[in-house]
Amino acid sequence: MLPDEIVSEILSPALQVSEKRFSDTSAISPFSDYAPSSSAALLLVCKAWLRVATPLLYNVVVLRSTAQANALERVLLAHPEFGGYIRKLRVEGGYGPAMHTILKTAPRMTDLFLSLTIWPRDGTEGLCKGLPLINPRRVIVVDPRLDEPLKHEPLSELVQTLLDCIRNTWSNLRVFGCPYGSSHAGKEAAMTMSQALIETQIHTIILGGIFKDIPRNVYLLSKSPSLKILEFQRPFPKAWYEDLGVTIKSYFGALAKISVEQKPTATAQAFVAPDIAPPANSSFIPMESASEEVREIVWKRVLFFAMYVAECRSPSFSLHTSRLPILTVSKYFHRLALPCLYECPLLVSPDAITQLKNRLERDPLLGSHIRRLFTATKNAFQDDVLVPVPETHTRRQCIPIKALRVLGKTAGDSLRELSLTVEDETLTVSALHRFTELRVLEISPYAYGVNNMEPLHSPLKILKNVHTLRLDGLDAKGSCLEFFSRVKLESLHTLVVSRCLGPHPKYERMLTAHGSKVLHLTIGYSNLPMVESCPNLVDLEILDEFNLNELVPDTPHKSLVKIVARSLPNWVEKVELDVLDKFPALREIHIKNLEWPKTEREIEYNQAVALAEIFLSHNIKLLSREGKPWVPRLKAERVV
Repeated sequence: MLPDEIVSEILSPALQVSEKRFSDTSAISPFSDYAPSSSAALLLVCKAWLRVATPLLYNVVVLRSTAQANALERVLLAHPEFGGYIRKLRVEGGYGPAMHTILKTAPRMTDLFLSLTIWPRDGTEGLCKGLPLINPRRVIVVDPRLDEPLKHEPLSELVQTLLDCIRNTWSNLRVFGCPYGSSHAGKEAAMTMSQALIETQIHTIILGGIFKDIPRNVYLLSKSPSLKILEFQRPFPKAWYEDLGVTIKSYFGALAKISVEQKPTATAQAFVAPDIAPPANSSFIPMESASEEVREIVWKRVLFFAMYVAECRSPSFSLHTSRLPILTVSKYFHRLALPCLYECPLLVSPDAITQLKNRLERDPLLGSHIRRLFTATKNAFQDDVLVPVPETHTRRQCIPIKALRVLGKTAGDSLRELSLTVEDETLTVSALHRFTELRVLEISPYAYGVNNMEPLHSPLKILKNVHTLRLDGLDAKGSCLEFFSRVKLESLHTLVVSRCLGPHPKYERMLTAHGSKVLHLTIGYSNLPMVESCPNLVDLEILDEFNLNELVPDTPHKSLVKIVARSLPNWVEKVELDVLDKFPALREIHIKNLEWPKTEREIEYNQAVALAEIFLSHNIKLLSREGKPWVPRLKAERVV
């Protein structure tokens, strides 16, 4: 058996709350991002761990709701000895009568954190009765609402009790965190609190507010005979420090502890060629004993990373200045690195396009190295630019239909992904039928609302390998929807119809034609029969507001697992339980602009929370912007 001291050292990291988090005075509490903790389960491992871990668990207590305070009160009534383990207590509200019991049973408390953001409905009677029963060494008071201070009787009673304790009761008080700055709204309260502090044996005062000048209460604090440190917690902007900081230093001298805001250092450092020591043997040849084939394989892999080939496959990557010099190292490097250079050309200007065209004319074999081609310019390609690039896999471009036909002839049997910006021309079957290996097709108009497709009068077998179809910015006529409704698209499983002008009657025809194949659907509106038309749908993304009642099918949909939407309506309609029964496989609903409330009051009035708890009763998680599910909180029940 390990000694208790060793077990305590092992368990402490899992059970302790850091000093930085405990004393954090930010407007948003560091404990607001709630996540269930399994650390308390350590107490259940064995009796020895229970004995050692219980004092560690109660050493720092953080209360963020009335329900938590009530739960702690019940524990302390059943086991009063646990109160003796409490050394630090952080209270972020009023929390009613339970606070009296908590404070009464914690006589050894040394640190108290108290928030004055207390609403009229919050009871402060427990705090008012309990504060005189403790004698802390450090007290931190915060008030995030200093600009719009709350004014009501329970809060006034608490502040008066706090002042009385500072003057008359807390003889051990040595460190005090004061929330007030130079704001006009808190000047009267700041003066009253400062007057109380100078009557004590305080030696450290930490001012947590923002100071644009030195208010009277700060000068008053300097009269405290026991004061050793007057710390301004927030760093001063450099422009303020040159005036305000000098004034503080000249008046308070060694008492003042201030800092200056530091400009954030750049995280991305400029590329600097490393200093490489000269080789010990100048005649050494790497891999001299290896075969030529092995040497080429190794160097090609090295150059793949040195030339940033993987990064260049994204059009958002800025070309690195160190790529070109690699080709000048030797003829051997030039031969091996040239395919890496031409794999992913990024054509950002007409000049770049012309240069590529001229280079391909001089050396047509370079076109065989091109795998991805990106351009951000209109009228990018002349027909002859596309002739030498037969192995292209991915292309993003604004391209005339005539040039598209040339691309089909040269790279149609190898092109895997095509993101096509259509000009004011008619896209025909003849321009697409040669792309036999195409997997991903994205079509959008160059000008919003311009999107002409050749009308089809019978189903057509083209694009048989396309599994992902993205249609962006549809025109009012819906000719694009009409066109692809008549193309069989035998391999289709992902359909994206985004940035549309509104619910279109030809949506239904598109969903009817391909719905049985679609597994992943992204669409603009929820008031379409997409669920009934897509019986095998696994995940659905709605680019607008989400209303589950508009999706309800006549019969249960047995495959839909996940729904993603931009937002919930301003009013959240109550979801009937029989509606959720229509989606037996549904497990996640992700709302992209949803943020979970941070405080007890916000939780109480947040409609999304009520909706999330209804969903949880059916084993469905409602996810926020960050992908975090709602975790139900304790309910405020008090039984004494």
